[in-house]
Amino acid sequence: MRINALHASFGKLENESLTFHDGLNVIYAPNESGKSTWCAFIRAMLFGVDSAERARSGHLPDKTKYSPWSGAPMEGSMDLTANRSDITITRRTRSKRSPMSEFSAVYTGTSVAVKGLDEKNCGELLTGVSKDVFNRTAFVEQGSVAVTSSPELEKRIMSIVTSGEEQISYTEADERLRAWQRKRRFNKKGLLCDLESKIADNSEKLKDLQGIAEEKRLLEARLESSQNECEDLEERVTEARKNQRREAIERINRSRKRLQELSAEHDAAMAAWDYIGKNPEENIPKVLDQVEKLDVNGTLSQHIAGIRRTFADPDNGMRKLALSLWEDIDPEQRRVLFEGLAVNSMLTSAPVRAMAREKYQCNIPWAILMDLTSACNLQCTGCWAAEYGHSLNLTLDELEGIITQAEELGTYFFLYSGGEPLM
Repeated sequence: MRINALHASFGKLENESLTFHDGLNVIYAPNESGKSTWCAFIRAMLFGVDSAERARSGHLPDKTKYSPWSGAPMEGSMDLTANRSDITITRRTRSKRSPMSEFSAVYTGTSVAVKGLDEKNCGELLTGVSKDVFNRTAFVEQGSVAVTSSPELEKRIMSIVTSGEEQISYTEADERLRAWQRKRRFNKKGLLCDLESKIADNSEKLKDLQGIAEEKRLLEARLESSQNECEDLEERVTEARKNQRREAIERINRSRKRLQELSAEHDAAMAAWDYIGKNPEENIPKVLDQVEKLDVNGTLSQHIAGIRRTFADPDNGMRKLALSLWEDIDPEQRRVLFEGLAVNSMLTSAPVRAMAREKYQCNIPWAILMDLTSACNLQCTGCWAAEYGHSLNLTLDELEGIITQAEELGTYFFLYSGGEPLM
């Protein structure tokens, strides 16, 4: 390690700098000029300031002794070269109780931190010795040459005597080798014994792996068989989808044909309605004759017979009501009523209801009377609404469900009744 420059606020040094040159640097200055302070600053930058040190008789701790005279915080920086890299270390004081405890180490001229270098290991990593050895070798404090014993220093000197290397001790090496030997085999214990045991375990595991390999081979054979089955199933599914698509197209074509037939029937019915409108009393029976001829399956036979009986009696109330349609109702409203009641709910929906009746083996109504609510504040004669209280109501979801299901069965005509919906 080589120190290149120092900048300090430390003791009597107030934001002062010191630059070093290659080779030996000798600082020559009068007494009390700061030479010892610079040396103490170097030690503080490397090893920090012991905040736990207390004053004792004839001795002041560094945190007190070198507190800046100006009252500024104790801090500084050191530019150095180590391992062919230029490094700048900085120590600052965040709290007076812990002077120079805030540490940073970056490559000089950058903000890139030096990995592995911190406030605790800085001095030992850069100098190669602990603070205790540094104080007894590289650092000679003014008026205080340390002569007390130091186990670490003695250990290093003994290493030089026995091996010629400061970091290599013959005694330690011999003890370490013996320890390694004991660690490897001692009384049927140690690493070698553990390795032999592991070899035996691995042999058993190898046998297990061979069994697993055979099982894997069998599974692969089953997998191949399953893949073949999947391919066969995929072919069958593809063919089934083709058949479903073909059947769906056929159903669509039949539906289109039926739609055309229903459209023609609708047009014929509306033409018959226009014909009836010219002279209802004479033309209704004529139209019934034509409808009866077209109803080859007898689907409308009951309806036709009922209408004939109604119009055969001049005093029949329903006959008078029907004829009043051409006398008392707007022509457009009369046409809409006929289209919804006679054409859609009776003629067009009849085949649909017949199919549903055959499928479910039950009667399918051509019209549905729905009571939306039982709530009513009146008690009209002949009306039942007020007799059931106000709690019987159909929700919109229930109404929609009834209408949707009825439409699928061929019921296209709905009458709404009940109590008072605004209550």
